[in-house]
Amino acid sequence: MTTAVEWERNHAGNLKAMAEAMAENDPYLADEILNKIVPYPEGENVHVESSTDNTQAGRLVEVFDPVSNRIDNPNGPAVIEGNGTRKWFRAGLKHNASGPAVIKLTGEIKYYYLGTQCKTAAELDEIVAKAERHYENSTHIHNVAD
Repeated sequence: MTTAVEWERNHAGNLKAMAEAMAENDPYLADEILNKIVPYPEGENVHVESSTDNTQAGRLVEVFDPVSNRIDNPNGPAVIEGNGTRKWFRAGLKHNASGPAVIKLTGEIKYYYLGTQCKTAAELDEIVAKAERHYENSTHIHNVAD
């Protein structure tokens, strides 16, 4: 699994190019760059609210878990807003353990772990590592009272 720090390093050039495109008032170019990094989700659980001009711009895309009916997509963004912003959710909470949970066309990114915002990619990686260690330690505990 890629860490958030690696994700940020690998996509720094694309984020900068998106910011430059938006500074030049070219949201279409910024969206094309972002689509290469994070394409629109596909599948049965994807709900699309159509725009009036039937283009990608202006559409709201949401992915719902069919069982819980919460916004949730374990494989990518669960929400793509009409302005192009991508958001990752797990069980209705902003969450992406391997990269930003929010990416805006301006190149701005935000990290979240189970609904809690992290200040940096390194902080997210630290929280993920702690959670993985906790999980590993808890799988070794056995109920000896039986």
